[in-house]
Amino acid sequence: MDKLFVTVLCMITISACTRTENGLVFGVPDYEKRNIKVSQIDLMILLNTNEQLSTEEDWINNKQRACTGKPPYNLHCALETASKIVDGKYIHRHHALQEVRFSIDDSFKIDGPFIG
Repeated sequence: MDKLFVTVLCMITISACTRTENGLVFGVPDYEKRNIKVSQIDLMILLNTNEQLSTEEDWINNKQRACTGKPPYNLHCALETASKIVDGKYIHRHHALQEVRFSIDDSFKIDGPFIG
């Protein structure tokens, strides 16, 4: 094979990849796809988040990501806490959390992916 051809092929392949928290993936990472099926755990995380933010006193309006683990919570910390309670761990791009991001994107008609 011609060296130029191989170089161009490699460049095209790399440009079709997306850098994720877990390294490079070819094409669109799963967490950016809106057709992923949610699981029972996803629903339980969302229900637990809803319980944590059930009253105005439970909410705090800040954008900090350093969570204290106790109320009041912002949305990020409530989702993180619910993930740990339900699933035993926090995964930033968990399907349940992505669905919340998609809903925010749709509600506010944000162009491009929500960074959060």
